[in-house]
Amino acid sequence: MKKEIDKDDIIKIMQRQMIAFLILLIAVAGGFMYLSNQIIELEHQVRTITHELDYTKHRVEELEKK
Repeated sequence: MKKEIDKDDIIKIMQRQMIAFLILLIAVAGGFMYLSNQIIELEHQVRTITHELDYTKHRVEELEKK
């Protein structure tokens, strides 16, 4: 027994699939933006720590000279 599917059922199924795809696309894009932001913040922190270490190294060298 095969059930006949009319155009309206096909359109409803396609609409549900499109909505699910859009939700998935939004979730992936949001995750990508969130992770990109986290990476940028970590790079900034590493840069800041590197500058602080360079300053401290220079300061220690000056103190050792005295």
